[in-house]
Amino acid sequence: MAKTCAIFMILNDPAMPSCQAGRGDCPLQSSNPSSPLLSMLEDNLNHNDELSFNRKRSGWLKNGNTPGDPNNAPRCGARTRKGQVCRAPAMANGRCRMHGGTSTGPRTTEGLARSRRARWKHGFYSAAAKAEAHTLRGILRDARDLLRQVEENSV
Repeated sequence: MAKTCAIFMILNDPAMPSCQAGRGDCPLQSSNPSSPLLSMLEDNLNHNDELSFNRKRSGWLKNGNTPGDPNNAPRCGARTRKGQVCRAPAMANGRCRMHGGTSTGPRTTEGLARSRRARWKHGFYSAAAKAEAHTLRGILRDARDLLRQVEENSV
């Protein structure tokens, strides 16, 4: 009976007054011991005690992973180079870390621009540099032709 009285004390239910330490005004103590409410509460308490006693305890894992048996994790299922099915645990995308696939790259214009900026090294072979070199070669070619004409006319 003490367990069920403690439940109402913990719940602080206003409809159920708390037990007054054996004074007899606890509704559960004064009620019929075979009442359905009392038997249901006692069965539930006993069942929960058994579950917590028999349950294998494991703490929280790092990096937000939920505790559990890693052997029960879903498997990757990709074909390996050996031709067999991969048995590594799968990630959220359904494949393991080895078969998850490479990145598809940036899709937005901002992401593409950021990717191009990140790969930029010196710019010697950029479109602007190539156009400038082409223009400069044209100017040099014209200057050589002009010098050649001047030398031919002065001789």
